[in-house]
Amino acid sequence: MQWLRQQPLALKPVKSTLLTHAGLYPGWSIKQALALGEEVSDWLQSDNYHSLLSGMYDPGPASWHEDLSGIERARFIINAMTRMRFVYPNGELDFKWTSQAEKAPAPLVPWFRHPGQQLKKHQTVLFGHWAALQTQTHHRQYVGLDTGCVWGGKLTMIKLGRMKYMSVKA
Repeated sequence: MQWLRQQPLALKPVKSTLLTHAGLYPGWSIKQALALGEEVSDWLQSDNYHSLLSGMYDPGPASWHEDLSGIERARFIINAMTRMRFVYPNGELDFKWTSQAEKAPAPLVPWFRHPGQQLKKHQTVLFGHWAALQTQTHHRQYVGLDTGCVWGGKLTMIKLGRMKYMSVKA
């Protein structure tokens, strides 16, 4: 637990690249995601981290607003960076549908296909959390690395810079 509390929610491993567990919330830039992740990381590393953990799984908020504060703000940031898969057109998070992107009921869309994405052409988001994608995001800027190791699939990594995949069986 102590080690995990020291880990960031978002990293910028190389220029123009964001690494998060679940992805980049539509409407956030890489710069904003890094700053928001740092907000939560600061709280987790503080002596007051219990107050965050105790309210982390309460419901809501479902969508992002700059005026969110306290535990609600932190909870949304955590949910977007660690649990997000699908969003509604209005930006609300959905946690019920977890399967393949192509089979999602309308109006749900994968976060990386939402028209509100702020990613610039030269930027890339690396993420995991979604084994059903099998690294297939259908867009070179959004790189899914979860290939289901926990379910007996493969452990997949990527060599940054060259964007070369490497996998080993579970």
